[in-house]
Amino acid sequence: MQAPQHADARAGMVVLHEQRGFVAPEAAVQAAHGEAVAADGAEAEVGDGIAAEVVSEVKIAAIGGGLASVELEAGELAATGRMLDVIRSVYELYGFEALETPAIEYTDALGKFLPDQDRPNEGVFSFQDDDEQWLSLRYDLTAPLARFVAQNFDRLPKPYRSYRCGPVYRNEKPGPGRFRQFMQFDADTVGSASPAADAEICMMAADALEKLGIKRGDYVIKINSRKVLDGVMQAIGLAGDDNAGRRLIVLRAIDKLDRLGPDGVRQLLGDGRKDDSGDFTKGAGLSLQAIDT
Repeated sequence: MQAPQHADARAGMVVLHEQRGFVAPEAAVQAAHGEAVAADGAEAEVGDGIAAEVVSEVKIAAIGGGLASVELEAGELAATGRMLDVIRSVYELYGFEALETPAIEYTDALGKFLPDQDRPNEGVFSFQDDDEQWLSLRYDLTAPLARFVAQNFDRLPKPYRSYRCGPVYRNEKPGPGRFRQFMQFDADTVGSASPAADAEICMMAADALEKLGIKRGDYVIKINSRKVLDGVMQAIGLAGDDNAGRRLIVLRAIDKLDRLGPDGVRQLLGDGRKDDSGDFTKGAGLSLQAIDT
């Protein structure tokens, strides 16, 4: 479904639908102010012996003020509460049930690929407990869902439909439309390989936006398929567990296409990119041939 891309600025929301193979994903939505964006779509690597399922999800990220996090005063809190109530009512009409997961998870459960690092601080806020186990603030709401499904797989209905709402945290440089803390509202279907699950998620996202007063034709629902991206990764030689970290860098670079343009993405796929402030972001180190693919 394609429409003019200006409703998100009015609503202060980001909407994403993603369909992918599911075990314990690292996928995260990169929140942006006033425009819909694609997902990081990072790898699903953690298993616990559970067969790969399919997850369809919609993410709605409400963006607040503040330099690096969200600060809401009384009026904004009241408006946010009303907005969330409307979204919940639509999701529950579709048979999705509420789920709350903790803000702090074991870093391993978040599925971050952390090669040769003493401190897992790439994109997440992490610390050690008294037993020297690494803990992290959740960077999205999908990774905690993956851990919950892995732990409760046998007793959960299939497909399992759930929604979650809460703040998420990114250990990244803040900037225009980029915050270290922001709110996400996710809905996921786990355990169905049917395209009907994808269609249902898209319909539900549209109904939620229209119930919030955004007219049809004034919003965009973007669809991402991991099957296509996985095929590209295999074609450029980045398949397998050994390349999980580089795949993550590649997918994050692709996700920045709207913001950085083709030249900026090419730099991130290669050696790296220096932004206007002088900060350097290390790239994926791909060859020119792989970048052109």
